Amino acid sequence: MLMEIPQLRPACRHSDSELLITIDTVEAARDTLDSYRLELLADLDSRGLARELGAKDTTELLTLRCIWLLGSSTSTTDAPSPRWW
Repeated sequence: MLMEIPQLRPACRHSDSELLITIDTVEAARDTLDSYRLELLADLDSRGLARELGAKDTTELLTLRCIWLLGSSTSTTDAPSPRWW
């Protein structure tokens, strides 16, 4: 299940001051999301979920997920996903 990103206003529609405020807001949101992502990855690794799901380690699990997700976004078939997706 993927979360949807809200619709964002095009940059050309911002005033100069809105543009600067929006850039600052986006940077703060990225920092928050990056920290949260690292927390999630650390917990995933500490639980040993990768091995439980058939990957040799967390790095392999994430690599395979990225490859599958990139491939599935361009695929026109409804191929079943592996159990760890």
